[in-house]
Amino acid sequence: MGFAFGPVNGRTAVSSFIVLPSSLDRGARGKRATRQTAAPTRRKKTAQGKEISGRPQGHALGHESQNKSSPEGAKDADALPKGWRRVAVKDMADSIQYGHTASAIERKGGPRFLRITDIQDGRFDWSAVPSCEIPKEDIPKYRLSSGDLVFARTGATTGKSFLIGDCPEAVFASYLIRVRVSAHVESRYLAAFFQSPDYWRQIEGGKRSIGQPNVNGKVLGEVQFPIAPLPEQRRIVAEIEKQFTRLEAGVAALRRVQANLKRYRASGLKAACEGKLVPTEAELTAKNAKSAKTKPDSLPASSAFSAVKNPTYETGAALLVRILTERRKHWERSAGSGVPAYKGKLVESVGRVPSRGVRGRGKYKEPAIPDTANLPPLPEGWTWARLEQLGLTFGGLTKNPKRAKLPKQLPYLRVVNVYANELRLEEIEHIGVDDSELEKLLLRTGDLLIVEGNGSKGQIGRLAIWDGSIDPCVHQNHIIKVRPVEALVSKWILHWLQSPNGRHFVELVASSTSGLYTLSVNKVGALPIALPSLAEQRRIVAEVERRLSVLEELEAVVSADLQRASRLRRSILQKAFTGKLVDEEPAKKN
Repeated sequence: MGFAFGPVNGRTAVSSFIVLPSSLDRGARGKRATRQTAAPTRRKKTAQGKEISGRPQGHALGHESQNKSSPEGAKDADALPKGWRRVAVKDMADSIQYGHTASAIERKGGPRFLRITDIQDGRFDWSAVPSCEIPKEDIPKYRLSSGDLVFARTGATTGKSFLIGDCPEAVFASYLIRVRVSAHVESRYLAAFFQSPDYWRQIEGGKRSIGQPNVNGKVLGEVQFPIAPLPEQRRIVAEIEKQFTRLEAGVAALRRVQANLKRYRASGLKAACEGKLVPTEAELTAKNAKSAKTKPDSLPASSAFSAVKNPTYETGAALLVRILTERRKHWERSAGSGVPAYKGKLVESVGRVPSRGVRGRGKYKEPAIPDTANLPPLPEGWTWARLEQLGLTFGGLTKNPKRAKLPKQLPYLRVVNVYANELRLEEIEHIGVDDSELEKLLLRTGDLLIVEGNGSKGQIGRLAIWDGSIDPCVHQNHIIKVRPVEALVSKWILHWLQSPNGRHFVELVASSTSGLYTLSVNKVGALPIALPSLAEQRRIVAEVERRLSVLEELEAVVSADLQRASRLRRSILQKAFTGKLVDEEPAKKN
């Protein structure tokens, strides 16, 4: 696995060399020719209907086997290798036990208290597992030992299992179920089956959902699995572990590539927003002036010096003056109408557009200038602006029952439709809109759409540019719309607000109420934007988009390889539990 960035033919390239195991099915070479119908399973009597074996464990959950296989299980049984049979978990378990009911406490003494929440991504840290109050006489009943299997029986992780290895003195919580297998089953073999598609089909079919999905001990005990002779179980486990080790190494490499691509994306945007990605207009002007000075027929040195001190290009400051002038002209064109206008169309106000409606024409108010005291220095030719100086900011409509009765029903965008530089328009809803709201709510190509609130700090303020895919279309109040006066500035603002530089300001102003980070029209309008010249913006945006297109192609490759790895994992388990992963034992071959 390799990953590199570097210049190629004057441009930055990203290379990824990803190798996943290509021959993870060695068992296919040793496909068995002999098959037989699975032998019937032997029932076990249980003590008071609570135990699966003769080893009592208090309120252990075990149930007498009815020896019923699902139709799928019966079909699979016909194809099982010789010596295999399909059995229920309860028939191969010494006990199936619910955990201890108690509250976790932080203390050094007493046994560790393993809970669902302690198991993250199939692993946990015993040093971080809390303790609990438990009578000494109950500890043996709930004690965890190496080889035990624990299952989440409720919540989002219902059905997930974990194999206990070496552990300190520990008990398990009541939202977990412990399975302690008999001597006829290798615990790692059963643990592997509990990751297989066959297992999950059965668990999904047995889930009960009243509020939260859950699986009880009876459902778990009825799960059917193919059992091989014990020596073969151990060989299958060894092969699974070998192939999973290789596969997981490939997946880890892919995850590193994903992280590197994310870092590269952020560093590219940061460089772009600091004038380091392409030569600035000031640098190009100075270079041209220097070149002109060295030519015999060039202008006098004083003229070249003047060109540097008094740039011939439109600086960011000059661009801002032009935008503000144009902004005011739009307002003034509506003279006599009583309502400000934007490009000849009536709106509620120029600048920030309050949702409370028109309050009269009034006097034009210049938008506030940014306070640069705590802002970082900018490259020569750039200037700071507030977002409200560059365009109009609009709130959206609020959904309410009255809108269902309005005759005009239009498509409208919700938060689920707007992602980072991406519109997801597969699911579009309609909403009632009054004609008086249209000028404020209708979307136009080039509008910036900014998500107002999100539970995740990293997702607050995510934004995309409206591409006019749906016309007409409006937006809800949780999406703030920004319409730049100069349409060509839209892409620059998009990349600025997605860069680490812009994200810093977004997260700085986002307030948190009960874990929800929120923006407002006022806060969005006050966001500081670094503004280079329009010509420089075009060159920066072109280079950013070129690099992002390379990254997106690589991200698609990585995503496809991760999906392939997931399929390979399922394939390995499928082969393992149909007798196709390992060859027959030498003694059987002969």
